[in-house]
Amino acid sequence: MSEVIEQVESKTLFAKMARIMSKVERLKKTGHNNFFNYDFATESDVADTMRPLLAEENIIILPDMTSVEQVTYQSDKGKTTWRTRCTFVFTLACGDTGATRSCSWSAEADDLGDKGINKCATAALKFFLLKTFVMSTGDELDESDNDHHLGEQKKQGQQRQQQKPAKKPISDHWAHNGGGVRQANMMKQLNLKWDDHKAHIQPGKVLEKMSDFDGEEWQFEARLKEIAGVEG
Repeated sequence: MSEVIEQVESKTLFAKMARIMSKVERLKKTGHNNFFNYDFATESDVADTMRPLLAEENIIILPDMTSVEQVTYQSDKGKTTWRTRCTFVFTLACGDTGATRSCSWSAEADDLGDKGINKCATAALKFFLLKTFVMSTGDELDESDNDHHLGEQKKQGQQRQQQKPAKKPISDHWAHNGGGVRQANMMKQLNLKWDDHKAHIQPGKVLEKMSDFDGEEWQFEARLKEIAGVEG
């Protein structure tokens, strides 16, 4: 009798899910974002890892899209963009016992054409599997979220730079106002240090820390003005 109970327990859906979790290791990242130069785990990486493990335990996944919401908005370039939000129900079904477990999952995507629902389906399944089976990728953000996050900051940074009026080097101000050689050399060295500092800041860090970047620039300019006697 005890052997029969053990066999039944070993075939329960939750027991099978636990065995799958024990076999999953950190995912390999085959995706690469060329613009921001980082690797990420794609939907295929997740699906290719989970498919054989689920099949080995006779578990299938049944997807069901239960709702779709779509709105349009104009991008900065005047293009109509579709924002799609979908809700899915993913059901894990055990082929041995007939037991099922369903979970609702939502996803959101922006697209210029008709791929919004497809993107939502891909993202929803990927993260349903990642979170259900506690799979590690080493990523803090999803690649699409990261692209949007950094892309928006890059765009904002560019806009801020474009809005700033062109500045003459403070060393020019000093030269036109009869400054001494020592002060001029000091300002020249500070300008060189600032240029070198900017050249060695990683693009991602500048985008994520734009306020810090502006603060550093202000400190350099304040020091230059202090030397040259220029009022801000």
